[in-house]
Amino acid sequence: MGVVAGSALVFDLAHWSRSVQTWFDLPSHVAHGDREPAQLGALVQDAVSARLVADRPVGLLLSGGVDSSLILSVLAHQGLTEQVTCFTGDAGKSDDARYAKACIAQLGIRADNLPLDYGSAGMEATEELVRFYDFFGLSLSEGQREEPDHLLTELEFLHYLAYQEAGLASAGESTEGVLRAQHDFIARHPGAWIPVLHSRLMVHGAPRFYIELVRLLERFLRAEEARLAGQIKPSPAIH
Repeated sequence: MGVVAGSALVFDLAHWSRSVQTWFDLPSHVAHGDREPAQLGALVQDAVSARLVADRPVGLLLSGGVDSSLILSVLAHQGLTEQVTCFTGDAGKSDDARYAKACIAQLGIRADNLPLDYGSAGMEATEELVRFYDFFGLSLSEGQREEPDHLLTELEFLHYLAYQEAGLASAGESTEGVLRAQHDFIARHPGAWIPVLHSRLMVHGAPRFYIELVRLLERFLRAEEARLAGQIKPSPAIH
């Protein structure tokens, strides 16, 4: 389940339900707030300029999508492109990289290209993710362009499995299948690459907030994998 911008996903553990609540609506804020819609451009420019005030070099990951392209256009309009290092990458999964290159060429600025070649192993992992989702009758939202290997997608899938586990347990039914699915999914996907992400954040001196956030996620995945392993019944021996 995707969560749209300005909204929050709320879980009611007492009734095992979930709902989406909107905490910020930009059109309403602009229409009824102190700002006029005509000032939106100036607000965006102010927001971009404010984020250039930093104690370390500032980078822009230019994906070719609307958000990063808008930020780049503001930088170019204000003549500030030299204060930012642009990064692009092409994983061969969408047309966004082509749009990013077109922006770079149009402005005549330099950008560092990051190699994002998943290779055959990466494609096999992505295909396996889709098979996991399909097995439980789930599909990715085409409207929101969700990626099967995005961290949010993988964590939402784990939430879905945990929700199914709780429902089966409360109904007095067997949870063996969904327990195995959770354990295998963690071991083969987020539990396999989150530790690598954590170590790379440490090596590259990422902000401590992100390092600690990923460390906490890694600890949770390890604990959950251990819990599931302890609840799964051993497979019968084959004679």
